[in-house]
Amino acid sequence: MEQQVYFDAQSLKDILQPYNGGNLFLVTGRNSYEKHVFPIIKEFLQSFSVTRYYDFKVNPSIEDALRGLALFNNHDLILAVGGGSVIDMAKLINGGQSASENNTLLDICTKKATANKGVPLIAIPTTAGSGSEATSFAVVYIDGKKHSFESANIKPDVAIIDPLMSNSMPPYLTACTGFDALSQAVEAFWSVNSSTASKKDAIEAITLILPVLKKAVNSPDGISREQMSKGAYLAGKVINVTKTTAPHAMSYYMTQKYSISHGHGVALFLGRYFLINSPAAKEVLPRKIIDPRGKKYLTQNMEELFSLFGVDNGAKCQKFWFKLMTSCGLETDLGMLGLGSTDAVDCFFNNINEARLKNNPVQIDFEFLKKLWFPALYN
Repeated sequence: MEQQVYFDAQSLKDILQPYNGGNLFLVTGRNSYEKHVFPIIKEFLQSFSVTRYYDFKVNPSIEDALRGLALFNNHDLILAVGGGSVIDMAKLINGGQSASENNTLLDICTKKATANKGVPLIAIPTTAGSGSEATSFAVVYIDGKKHSFESANIKPDVAIIDPLMSNSMPPYLTACTGFDALSQAVEAFWSVNSSTASKKDAIEAITLILPVLKKAVNSPDGISREQMSKGAYLAGKVINVTKTTAPHAMSYYMTQKYSISHGHGVALFLGRYFLINSPAAKEVLPRKIIDPRGKKYLTQNMEELFSLFGVDNGAKCQKFWFKLMTSCGLETDLGMLGLGSTDAVDCFFNNINEARLKNNPVQIDFEFLKKLWFPALYN
């Protein structure tokens, strides 16, 4: 069944009406929910028997999911209200409770079994970034390593996108989630899995987010919040089709090892890929194009992408990107964020999520990137 999408939190009243008097499993963040979200939706929950789960990490582990699953018992539906980790947790629990007798949540997360359709899942994002409300996958960490739990059966049945829900986000969180959404749209644009239809959504996401990101971080208003929320949803929708690429693949270790916000980690690497993925770049870079549409297509595609940023080549786009990060208060120096020694850099490259690298249009040469990005350490 196609996902239902609404753009006003008040629509939750009508969505919940058929389940009135039932058991509702509520997955939320911690303090932010009680301070900023509960006052908006509390009247819609009064007729329900509510079990709330919020005791889990920002980067959900399998242990977190299993604790949530243990609380889930004959609930009629799940309501997830929060950021990407909250919505991912709701997906994990819903997938786990749908498992057959012979399978466990761990089996499903490690792709040894398939998730069945669970109870109805309603997702209300409170950040404009992850797009988890629009995707069929969830991030889960098992033994410290990132896994992507993927199944069409865990995609939320209903997504409610209301910019009011993101009004309380502080500047750093706004910047991180905003760059996550923008990065998703950019990666969807150049992904080997892109199509004419997916590129259309990616372009719309970029054109919504890019003009207002700085304002949303530094002096937000209703218009900037609204555009960020809609753009983030579209970015999530499009990566559900194309999947993410090299910058996301490189971000996960930074998040897990150095506790850098996911969106900040992605942005650190994405700026560098405007050059790497551009066959027309003047810089001498080893490139093996793996997009089956070839060099001519990729060249034209990257030029089209540059034009969306108001520039005409990869070097200018890279400069624009890092300048935008700085103006939004995000550090851009990899060394300052933990990669300041050969041991740290080698460990980083040994822990890159290679599955996402296969979606990048250009094959990645790790040894070259070490010399390119860390010349003081490797040259």
